[in-house]
Amino acid sequence: MKVCDLYCGGGADAEKWDGAQISHYVGIDVSSRINEVREAWESQRKSFTSEFFEADPCTDNLEALLLEKDIQADLVCCLQHLQLRFQTEDKARRLLSNVSFLLKPGGYFFGITLEKVIGKNHCF
Repeated sequence: MKVCDLYCGGGADAEKWDGAQISHYVGIDVSSRINEVREAWESQRKSFTSEFFEADPCTDNLEALLLEKDIQADLVCCLQHLQLRFQTEDKARRLLSNVSFLLKPGGYFFGITLEKVIGKNHCF
């Protein structure tokens, strides 16, 4: 299984992929973090291959940037701060368009965000 992790810069989810028995990991994040993430991953022994791309999935057209790369994934995820990415309708549309490009037919998108209900935050 190939996984594409959007906004992977936090690195908090790196350990989860070790146990998931994936074959390939694609990390995409904005320039200020991607080099740090790449270096951290390269310093660890992983049972799968990985590659990283510098881009903002809410503003950049990933189809145009990565057209010649074979990065379609079985699973695309955004496990950190998804609610911060939907600041405008245009950013939300760009992110969802990019997810559609990245997913193989029949693939899955997982996103984690907070829902504010009567003063309480809940994950869904």
